[in-house]
Amino acid sequence: MSYNLKSISSDRVVLKREKTTLGTTLFTGVGLLFIGIGLTLFVVVDDEESKLNFFKYITIIMGSISVGAGLNFSRQIKKTIPKWVIFNNQKGYVQVQMSDDELSSGYIPYEEISHFYVKEEVEHSSSTSTRSINNRIYSYHVLLQKKDEGQWYLYKSSSEIEANKILEALTANVKLDKHSLNVPKPCLSEKIQMDSTHSKSTIRWRNSVSIMQPIFLIGFCTLFLFVGKFILGSFMELGMDNGFVYVVLGFIGLVFLFVMFMTVKKMVKDYRTFYVFTITKDAFIYEEEDMQGNTKKSEKVQLTDIGGVSFSFNPAKGYQTSGSLNVNAKKDESKVESAVDRIKHLLGGSAVSMDLSDLNVVEKLELDRWIKVTIMEKAGIEIL
Repeated sequence: MSYNLKSISSDRVVLKREKTTLGTTLFTGVGLLFIGIGLTLFVVVDDEESKLNFFKYITIIMGSISVGAGLNFSRQIKKTIPKWVIFNNQKGYVQVQMSDDELSSGYIPYEEISHFYVKEEVEHSSSTSTRSINNRIYSYHVLLQKKDEGQWYLYKSSSEIEANKILEALTANVKLDKHSLNVPKPCLSEKIQMDSTHSKSTIRWRNSVSIMQPIFLIGFCTLFLFVGKFILGSFMELGMDNGFVYVVLGFIGLVFLFVMFMTVKKMVKDYRTFYVFTITKDAFIYEEEDMQGNTKKSEKVQLTDIGGVSFSFNPAKGYQTSGSLNVNAKKDESKVESAVDRIKHLLGGSAVSMDLSDLNVVEKLELDRWIKVTIMEKAGIEIL
């Protein structure tokens, strides 16, 4: 998933999200093909001992999952990836719209943008075509680099020449030296509860659990068990019933169970946990509460240790992601060690990466701006 250059004028440069027709058709078409193969096997295979009996069920399960993904593809794209990215040279900001409705917009002032550039990425492939060297295929991405370390992927191509054309168009026509005018105030999503006083501002949210998540897990587990049973039966028929085979299958099973455990754990945590952060005159406080309002986890970071708040977005990584919002450690030689230590202690990394999976890109972008504005209001500290 990427953006295409829709129009260029002296006033604005407009990028539009790619159409979803190809992805929907591909998922649905492959799914229907697999279901068709499965139904055909049910008709032509009547031998209960035939190995093809396994494929009767596996193809229908895989086909059903693929059809479900196809039918959901367009809806999920529209839900997670903005339709428009508009560089407004008159007002000096980027307007990001989830749909044609301008009310569903988030904003990036030009002052927060550093530059545009092309990034080369390597995608591994088993292809032996001439476009692949040592099983590697290269893709080229046009990125918007923000001063707060955030990155926005705007365009993807297999051609470096095409990527450079888009880069040249953005560099030549987006007037980054234009000072932003009349940027709308940050508007928080209705999914977030906000309470503000003179001394502090607090927001609270909970990530919802979709009914599709347990359905997907059940389907995936069923598929895994079918495949595992088939592989084990095949090894037994070949006389490969030694200890090594069971060790390999046991290892695969443990990996599967670990993945399932972590997935279920995340679902349970989302269902039972409220996430809270508070901005005071001197600190950023992160908390996790249970459904009764009892605090399960609480961490505090001084505002003077925060170097920035960054929001990155990459639609090419898949339609299930809607970007990450981080509170970064301050890069100051005298304080970087203590700041990094505190933030690493918080979430195991060099930044506080907030779990906001229920929010779309525009909602996160507005939250990003709200945090910066609130820190400025409460502490007089300007943070990128």
